[in-house]
Amino acid sequence: MATPSSDSHLSTQLEYRRFRNLIFIAAVLVALGLMFLGSWMARGVEQDVLLRSSKAYSDAVMQFRSFYSDILLAPLHHHPDLIISEDYQQQEFALPIPATLTLDLVEYINQQDQQVYLSQVSHYPFPQRAERQLKPFEQEALAHLSQPDHSAYHRVDQIEGQPFLSYALPIRLDASCVGCHNQHPASPRRDWQVGDLRGIQVVSLPIHQAFAQQNQRLTVFFAMIFGVLLCGVGALIWMDGRIVRALRLAREKSRALEKTTHALRQREFALDQHSIVSMTDPAGTITYVNQQFVNISGYSAQELLGQNHRIVNSGHHPRAFFSQLWKAIAQGEVWHGEICNRAKSGELYWVAATLVPFLNLQGEPEQYIAIRTDITQQKRLEEKLFAKNQALEKMAQDLRKQYLWMRDILEAVPLPVFLKDRQGRYLQVNQAFQQQMHLSNCIGLSAQDLFTPELAQLHEQLDQQLILEGKGQQYEAEYRDGSGRERYASFHKEPLTAEDGSILGLVGVVVDLSERRAWEASLLQAKEAAEAASLAKSQFLANMSHEIRTPMNGILGMTALALETQLTPTQKDYLQLVESSAQALLVLLNDLLDFSKIEAGKLHLDPQPTDLLALLTQPMKSLAMRAHQKNLSFEWGLTQPVHQLPKEVLLDSGRLRQVIMNLGDNAIKFTQSGYLRWSFSWQQTSADQGQLSLTLEDSGIGIAADQQQAIFSAFTQADTSTTRQFGGTGLGLSICQHLIQLMGGELSLNSQPGQGSSFTVTLALQVIQPGRARLPALTEPQPLLWLASEATSRYSGQQLLSAQGAQVIELDLEADTAQWPLAPLVILHYPPFFNALEWIQNHQQAHPDWHQPILLLAPLLTHQDQQQLQQCSRTQHLSWPPLWDELQAKVQQLYQPLPPPGLTILPTEWQWTALPNTLLADYAPHVLAQFDPLCADIEQALARQQPLAPLLHLLFSQLSLLQVHHLVTPLQQLITQLDQPVSASLSADLHYFMYHLALWRPQLVTACQAIAQPLFTSSESAHE
Repeated sequence: MATPSSDSHLSTQLEYRRFRNLIFIAAVLVALGLMFLGSWMARGVEQDVLLRSSKAYSDAVMQFRSFYSDILLAPLHHHPDLIISEDYQQQEFALPIPATLTLDLVEYINQQDQQVYLSQVSHYPFPQRAERQLKPFEQEALAHLSQPDHSAYHRVDQIEGQPFLSYALPIRLDASCVGCHNQHPASPRRDWQVGDLRGIQVVSLPIHQAFAQQNQRLTVFFAMIFGVLLCGVGALIWMDGRIVRALRLAREKSRALEKTTHALRQREFALDQHSIVSMTDPAGTITYVNQQFVNISGYSAQELLGQNHRIVNSGHHPRAFFSQLWKAIAQGEVWHGEICNRAKSGELYWVAATLVPFLNLQGEPEQYIAIRTDITQQKRLEEKLFAKNQALEKMAQDLRKQYLWMRDILEAVPLPVFLKDRQGRYLQVNQAFQQQMHLSNCIGLSAQDLFTPELAQLHEQLDQQLILEGKGQQYEAEYRDGSGRERYASFHKEPLTAEDGSILGLVGVVVDLSERRAWEASLLQAKEAAEAASLAKSQFLANMSHEIRTPMNGILGMTALALETQLTPTQKDYLQLVESSAQALLVLLNDLLDFSKIEAGKLHLDPQPTDLLALLTQPMKSLAMRAHQKNLSFEWGLTQPVHQLPKEVLLDSGRLRQVIMNLGDNAIKFTQSGYLRWSFSWQQTSADQGQLSLTLEDSGIGIAADQQQAIFSAFTQADTSTTRQFGGTGLGLSICQHLIQLMGGELSLNSQPGQGSSFTVTLALQVIQPGRARLPALTEPQPLLWLASEATSRYSGQQLLSAQGAQVIELDLEADTAQWPLAPLVILHYPPFFNALEWIQNHQQAHPDWHQPILLLAPLLTHQDQQQLQQCSRTQHLSWPPLWDELQAKVQQLYQPLPPPGLTILPTEWQWTALPNTLLADYAPHVLAQFDPLCADIEQALARQQPLAPLLHLLFSQLSLLQVHHLVTPLQQLITQLDQPVSASLSADLHYFMYHLALWRPQLVTACQAIAQPLFTSSESAHE
């Protein structure tokens, strides 16, 4: 049976034999490696030498070419007797160009030296060299050097079966060569540029002949290496014998050491399984740690060895603690104690340590061993127990403080407060509760002891419901206090919960509502009385407004008739004062009527599909007239193209028109000079919704910041001086704001005193028909001239005319009219800033051959203006801003030929004041409401050759009833001609009549305004 010692001996022999075999194999591998390294280095040297030679050949050829071109050829370039040509051999007194000389030199070198091969090749050779075939290396080199950042190319190539090193350099054009190459008749390209690759220079050198001697040197080198290796192997064999003897002696010593080591390992293993062990030298440097020490400290053995135990010092113990420890063990004493250490992770741990000094023969410590036991869990349990005891003591103190605080708080609350347990017994009450119940002690009592049986039962039921559901309660109830007084109170209760969420009881507060209940009852009676008084006042105002309106209309009518008679200046002043006062009183009556409806809550909206553009246009006509009568600039502006505005929206048009008129009237009234500027914008928010913004700016007196909110209150103006100077009741803006709020919109104000005001109305509206539903007047784009002096109105007119299908050409007043295109002209009359009538007369007089039709847009035409308009040829009038249908008809007329009229109509002032007041008041608004649709139907029937008789008969009856004599007679003449087909002359007469009918419309508007019908100045048309 083999022993451990014999097994170790056998293993040692096997290892030794393996070592000798490895030595011999390593020697052979080193020899082979050196041979390969030498061969590789020789090849590298060989290739480097060939590259240097190839580059030297190429540089020599290129330098010779530069020398020939710059030194020899440059001075002779302009010699009269010399020719520089590529065909120099066929000409007398000729020298070759540098490229030809280089090519011939390369061929010459190839003929003289068979060991070197030179060539110059290109992608673009001259015709005489085009048949030459490129070799593979030359093709690769051309492709590689075509890149601007590549400067050379080489590789080993086979030429006629022998290895050659081929090296190529690029030939790039410089500034002196580009011109010659681009101008030479035989040049293959004409777009050469500086830096282009003209070709390459190739040098090929053989490899094997140049280095034959080098191979001989390698043979000698390898022989020397082999000899050195043999000597080394011999030395290794000699050393082998000495190593065998040394191994035998070491084997004998190790057998004795193994026995001792085995016994020590057994003891160490037993100790390491339980304790944390470390050993240090006398200076305290750690020389040994076991695995338990590594595990608890978190440091590896390599990190601990060579360090001091301060590496695990936690800083928990004072310096005196360690001084006593070292003093004891330095004297040879064993030390016992508990130490707190810090692991590598920063975590603290406790050990029970025993430190034992190992003494030498002189009795001095030569080594220390520390044996420790982990007591961290024991120490933590002690700390937790101590902390818990302290927390319990603090909690008891806090509970006592909280109880005292709660008691003080309950006593400080002036309201009755109580606490109950789950059975409904009172646990705690404050002094206010005891005083209200007239009891000195309520603790332990229940609701049955304090209240009537019915109320006690209610409290108990609600208390149990609160405890079951855990939700607070608030309810009101009547009860009788301890003095027998009836009280009405509100009971507020909340659950009292423990930390685990369980309900321990409830807390309640009693709020006495007896006085408030009595106050509310009296207040309700006062409110009902005030509402009854307000209702009576509103009904009285409404009745009085209706009763006063009829005689007021009579006063206005009779005053107007009296002003038409022969009066003295004094009488005329008196009657004008009566008329203006009556108008102001009528406006006041309308405002009072609306205000009474607002107060009574009877003002309701009637949303209907409404033409948005017409709503934004029609009220402006009246405002523009009044503004121009006051010599104010009236600007009306669209901020976007017309097709972006919806055609119909859903709103109460009468009420929005009332807001527009009221804001406009205020702006005109409070603006003495300057301008009024209306602007409109539409923002589409969804497929069928959008937002309309109306902004009115003026240059009036302005409003101070502290008055801007007050002016929206009823019967309020900025100050009393404003009322004295401008008049008014202060109801207008209040009514406007209420109407806008009913529509779901907003009315805002921005103003500064002396700088004017800006009112903005914002409304969210439903779209009924989009803007594309509007049909333009022209089916084909036609040129149309547009002349306006004011920027805002110029843009608005351009958008309106473009939407009618016209190709609008904006004109400049300063431009030469002779350069204008031949097209109809639309011009804006803008008095007093621009008199379009005078401009038209001057233009027609200066250009008698200019016969284009003219459309005059004007907000107001006086009697003198109308007479002046008659003197302008081919000129029609349309009020500004125009309605869509009116503008559509007029634009169509501009492009229709108009023969001279066959009937005569004298412009005459309509004497509407002579009509009966009731007839005018009942019928004129009806005629005005049908006027625009009826005119549009007549124009459409005329354009489509449809029957006109029914429409003209209806118009005849209306004009006859209103006694418009200057239009009734010519209309009767036209009706008598309808039994025959409509001829060109009859069509012209009808257009001529429609033109004068349009001139009469402003008079009809004035009459309707004078009788104060709600179509323009009130809201009763749709809401009375």
